[in-house]
Amino acid sequence: MRNKILNINKLISYKTFIVKRYIILNENIRKIAINEIRINEYLIENQFNYSPKMIKVLISRKYIDIYFEKINTTKLNRKPLIKKRLSHILKKLHSINVCHNDLNLSNILSDGKNIYLIDFALASISSEYDYDYIKLKKIESWIDNGTIF
Repeated sequence: MRNKILNINKLISYKTFIVKRYIILNENIRKIAINEIRINEYLIENQFNYSPKMIKVLISRKYIDIYFEKINTTKLNRKPLIKKRLSHILKKLHSINVCHNDLNLSNILSDGKNIYLIDFALASISSEYDYDYIKLKKIESWIDNGTIF
C-alpha cells in the first residue's frame, strides 16, 4: 500500500513552504490525508518542534493540499550526534503518544543543525512504539556501518 500512497501524492516546493498534494482517487486516500492533518494538528498542540509545521490545509473534491514550512536540508556529518538526536526526537514523539509508523531515511531531514521527522500519514496516536524502535535500530546500524551520512 505504501507505493500506492507515494504515487497519489506529490510535493510542490516553493521558496518558504512545501505543499503535499494528495490526489483523492478513493476514500482510503482521503482517510490517509485526513490522518496526516489530524496528527500534525496534534503535534502543534503538543508543541512537538521536530517536524516542519503545518501552515494550512486546502480541501477540494479532487485534492487535499497540506502546506508545511520549508526546511532547507543539508547533511549532518557527526554520526554519534545523529543517533543521539534521533533517539531524543523519538522519545519526545512517544511522550505525547504518537507512533510515526513509517520511520525511514526518506522521512528524516536535517538543516545541518537539527533533525526533523516528516510524513505522518501513517502515524497513530498510540502507546505502542515497537515498530518505531525496530526502525530506529536499523537506521542506527546504517549510520554505524557508514551506509549513510
